[in-house]
Amino acid sequence: QERAVTTADYEKLLIANFPEIAAVAAFGGEDADPPQYGRVFISVDTTSGDGASQLDKRRYQDFNKPRASVGIEPVFIDPEFLYIDLVTRVRYNTNVTTLNPSAIEALVRNVISQFNTTNLDNFKRTLRTSKLAELINNAHPSILGIDLSAHPNKRIIPTVNQEYDTTITYGFALDRFVNFATLSEDYIKSSIKSIYSSRFTFNGASSTLQDDGSGNLAIYQLDENNNDVFVKNIGTVDYLKGVVEIVGLIVEAYEGNAIQIQAKTVEYDIPATRNTIITIQENDTEVTAVPVKA
Repeated sequence: QERAVTTADYEKLLIANFPEIAAVAAFGGEDADPPQYGRVFISVDTTSGDGASQLDKRRYQDFNKPRASVGIEPVFIDPEFLYIDLVTRVRYNTNVTTLNPSAIEALVRNVISQFNTTNLDNFKRTLRTSKLAELINNAHPSILGIDLSAHPNKRIIPTVNQEYDTTITYGFALDRFVNFATLSEDYIKSSIKSIYSSRFTFNGASSTLQDDGSGNLAIYQLDENNNDVFVKNIGTVDYLKGVVEIVGLIVEAYEGNAIQIQAKTVEYDIPATRNTIITIQENDTEVTAVPVKA
């Protein structure tokens, strides 16, 4: 009867009536943080780009209002994107193929791209790293084995030279513990944190955001020995909930169109919660093919 009673009804009605919608996710206000009873939150991703325009969201809102249950307010919110930094090292047998490393790397990149299209890049999806690793292993008969690491990152876009506050919600537990005995010296210098951001300029110096393992988020800067040293606390990290609070950050400059906030997960599989879309983009993918005579 074209009435929306459950959250699934909102999703089905929108997809059936608006062909430009590629994906939609709805969840009840009771599942929001904090809870907002009497509301249904809806996120839409369209075929023309990430999310939906303000004009489209008004169209969808006008469509939903008369179809909503009495006392329920549909509220449209933008999707949240969880980007995956993927590093893959592939060992392949040169005795069974004439392909060079670049060709093997291209094969692997194609597998990753197809995996993203088929298994991710939508709401309510989970990155199964073991499944991706299996597909890469089977990409060519010469592949002997792979090392794969996947780290989620979210992106913030602060206005330069203005105080910036934000809450970043990953939606899963973060790993706060690092076993120093298993790490090389180079790794210890580069990234041992649960939270580690791309670089930006603060007080004229190259800086990053890092946590301390005890729930504090701070700005670190490079010293004369090229090591990151503590400058000041700038927020908090809730490792169990996967929530990062940034308070009073002032950024003078940063490269690209966003600052990336990378996290380390407790579990290998990475789930998308509520209105989150997981995606592996080409620029976030590093593939190295290592020839081996086996």
